[in-house]
Amino acid sequence: KEDWVKNVFNKQIKPAIKKLPHANDLHSLKFNPTTKGYQSELKITSKKYTYGRELRDEIRELLTSMGYNNLIQSNN
Repeated sequence: KEDWVKNVFNKQIKPAIKKLPHANDLHSLKFNPTTKGYQSELKITSKKYTYGRELRDEIRELLTSMGYNNLIQSNN
């Protein structure tokens, strides 16, 4: 899992997220791999509450287009 975070999440997914239209409102991204099955957790925190929903939806759409599960948690 550490190799996946280093090579895929940090080098492919994060840069793609930073190119999204509301990415300027992103405060933090936290990826938590879990030990149960294939589930993991991606927590996003936005700078502005008003754009948090749009940013979350953009990230969900991006992850789905990349073939990943789109279940994420948004902390505003």
